Amino acid sequence: MKRIIQGGIIFAILASLAACPLPISEEAVSRARDITPPIITVEAPAEYATYSRLIVITGMVLDSTDTKTEGKVSSLTYEILSYTTPQEAVIASDKSFRIEIPNDLKENIVILLTAIDWKGNATEYRLPLVYTGNDIPTFNTTEGNRKVTLQWDSVPGVQSYRLYYEASAQTPNPSTSPYVDGISSPYVMSNLSNTKLYSFLLEGTNSDGKKNYSEVKRSIPLSRFDLFPSTYSYFNSIEVTWKNYPGITTYEVFRSTNPGGPYVSVSGPISGSKYKDFSIRQGDTYYYLVKPAQYSTVQSWYVEASSDSFPARNDAFITTLTDSNFPVDAVVSGSYLYVADYYFGLRIYSLENRALPVRVASISFSGGASALAISNNYAYVLTTGKKLEIVDITDPLAPQKRGSVLITTNADFQGEGVAVLGNLVFIAGFNDGMYVVDASNVSSPVVRISQAGKAAMTQNYSVAVQNRSGTRIVFAGGFNASLLYTVTGPDNAPVLTQQTGALPYAGSGVFSGTTLFIASGWDVAAYNTATLNAPCL
Repeated sequence: MKRIIQGGIIFAILASLAACPLPISEEAVSRARDITPPIITVEAPAEYATYSRLIVITGMVLDSTDTKTEGKVSSLTYEILSYTTPQEAVIASDKSFRIEIPNDLKENIVILLTAIDWKGNATEYRLPLVYTGNDIPTFNTTEGNRKVTLQWDSVPGVQSYRLYYEASAQTPNPSTSPYVDGISSPYVMSNLSNTKLYSFLLEGTNSDGKKNYSEVKRSIPLSRFDLFPSTYSYFNSIEVTWKNYPGITTYEVFRSTNPGGPYVSVSGPISGSKYKDFSIRQGDTYYYLVKPAQYSTVQSWYVEASSDSFPARNDAFITTLTDSNFPVDAVVSGSYLYVADYYFGLRIYSLENRALPVRVASISFSGGASALAISNNYAYVLTTGKKLEIVDITDPLAPQKRGSVLITTNADFQGEGVAVLGNLVFIAGFNDGMYVVDASNVSSPVVRISQAGKAAMTQNYSVAVQNRSGTRIVFAGGFNASLLYTVTGPDNAPVLTQQTGALPYAGSGVFSGTTLFIASGWDVAAYNTATLNAPCL
């Protein structure tokens, strides 16, 4: 009996609780307080992407009332600002959406997406899109031997593609031009004529009949053998020639110091079938290839060339430099001309256009310049004040003085020539013999040897140097005799050893391998110096 009474009491209590209203949940409170707008995420297209006759937008739209409670999106609309009114988009059960907007616009546009949640919180997403002048902006061509490969990315809404073409520069006309139907990317058009110009227009058709057109692409099929380049070497340039074709109006010449590249354009677009490259260095080997400047991606096979070791009659006149007062010596290094001006020091000219040298920098000294040598990133200038000046030309547009040394105070000294071998600078001193300067420290050069060969030469006009497999050799051109020396010892204590004094008068000299060429009176003489103490004419 006791249990029955207890059970009745429990039942009564439960019944009483069931009649009470349920407590308010945390989720209900969050929804009532919802001030968080939905979040729109666009997966495609990207901002500032191109668009065509059908714009397809995909993405997600999510809503939450707080960090842990899901909300509800009431609507998602889209419109092309300034062109259409808002249209309702369908939101799938997984919160994704796909919007398709047919259009006939041909300008940059902004699409506005607006999402509103159940509480009236709204958010906007602006999607800028770009019209590049055609509906298939990725349409491109790659030329080959008797063929052209046409490629493009698929365009939203397009169900079929047609390719119009003309065997000329004429723009294909969809009403009259021949065409190929039902093609897909990549499409290879073969059996074409090499060196002939072709024009292509791609058309894509949507399911609603709207047409998408690419820009017109022009192509010249080519094999790597067609242009057949060749070279001719001059002392100060290399001339590249190739086979010219009526269908190709402009060409471009590329150069590398490695047959595998990279190749860099040295000519820019030019007409004709010839280009002369003046931006070369003596002793360097270059590789050239040629391609049409437009309408073809095909490059010729490369040809190898290096400059002629000596000037010849082939080096035709280019221009006259009139911007120097009294030039007494000059050196070309890279694309710059360095001039020793007897009155105004060192002057630097850009040879970007060799027919029109432009002075880009000048640097003066206590005396004018009488001789000049260039080595690495330094210019070594002899001055009329009997000094050796060292100038940093790492930036030819902003030369900087680095060091200076008074060679001598002797009245007989006059700087006639200068040559650099490693850290040693050799100076022809006219009536005072040859001097050697240690420039290991360019900021503080030091004279190490004075008046070498003065008695034998009487007058020293020139110097030339060579490192022959580790043997350092110096030629000193003189009046009564010209001398050959070897140089040993460290830079701070060099030793000159005369190997011969049997060479004749020489106003100047230059080494090429074991051959020494000297200007001697009316003649140019060539001596074999393989045996330094017994040069052979």
